[in-house]
Amino acid sequence: MKVIFNEIMNKTIIPFFKSNGFEQKDINSDTNKTLGIESFYFYKIEGDLNRNFYFESNSDNSEVKYEFKMDFGMYPYSVYKTLGFPENDAPNGLGNLFYLSSEDIFNNKSYWQSLSKGTDIQIFEKDLLTNLQALIQKFESIDSVDSLLPFCINQKSNAYNYNYLIRYLKITDKKDFLEKYVSELRTADGSPLPDWMMKDVKALLDTTILKQKVINNFTEGMKVPKSWEKVLDWSEKNIGKILSGHFEIIDNSNNILQHLVDVNGKAAKSLAVLGDNGADSVFCIWQKDKKNAPVVTIGEAGAARVLAENMDDFIQLLAVGYYDVEVGEYDKEPTFYDNSGRWTNPEFQAFYKKTFKKEIPKTGAEIVARITAKEDDFFNWLCDNDALWKEWKN
Repeated sequence: MKVIFNEIMNKTIIPFFKSNGFEQKDINSDTNKTLGIESFYFYKIEGDLNRNFYFESNSDNSEVKYEFKMDFGMYPYSVYKTLGFPENDAPNGLGNLFYLSSEDIFNNKSYWQSLSKGTDIQIFEKDLLTNLQALIQKFESIDSVDSLLPFCINQKSNAYNYNYLIRYLKITDKKDFLEKYVSELRTADGSPLPDWMMKDVKALLDTTILKQKVINNFTEGMKVPKSWEKVLDWSEKNIGKILSGHFEIIDNSNNILQHLVDVNGKAAKSLAVLGDNGADSVFCIWQKDKKNAPVVTIGEAGAARVLAENMDDFIQLLAVGYYDVEVGEYDKEPTFYDNSGRWTNPEFQAFYKKTFKKEIPKTGAEIVARITAKEDDFFNWLCDNDALWKEWKN
């Protein structure tokens, strides 16, 4: 049966897609070959859209039955560019905004299709070609993200689909479509989403906008620096991209402070979490008084100091690119493992120069030299205004 299917592929499927402007790409990996899986896809890039047809089969099927599956999908580069993915990322693994799988293409309930000795090959081949032609015609009118979006309603609610689409819709502020899309989300059989999926959707709706979550860290009376809002805007559109070394903007609000200060105390009301270093300390803005708001690091049992005089200086220090920005050797240039430079992000540095109209110094020496606070000012302030720190000091 594998021989028969290969004949159908070579005689019907491959010529069909090539005649419609698709290119064929073999994507067999070493893992697939070890598992006996054959896979490839046809793709056609038109403007912002990539239309792709993915095929996978088990090459060790018997002569009695040959199993295979198909997916036809579309995704726009602008979606993944907005979310921070490289434009040359393969579509497989990212998920398509719109796709049809074997059961849709063949109008039945089976994802895996099969050829057997009882299959009427001529009818099978004719039906397949008819369905593929209908798919091509259906998508001819789609030439942009906006024209694709209506087709996403009522699509199967696989996590990799709604995850990317919800994030994109929130980031691009397409509120009306987002509301409609979420209200129409269904599982593959048309049922409402199970609780675990709905919980995931609600979490996306609540946390996708990194900027708002971080702004919520600022307590009443604390001002969010405009320069930090610009960094948050960049980070939201470059999800997963590093700014500097281990530093990571975090969006789990001030709950992290409960391990470091008395969250109901006086000190907590003047601190707002900015990010962490992936370890046991966090970066905060400290509203020292009405005019001064330095950036500080705070950890357990006495680890507390001023890192930058203000937010603008802190952002510039991030742009320099230290591996451990909170304990860097600021009189030296950043060093990188294997000279790879992987602890800086040239894209963030380019954003910094363009947005703030400033050059990035080679070292952080002049930045930390601008700090006016004394070495123990922040530590002593914590001890005077926080019960936990008063205990540690004593």
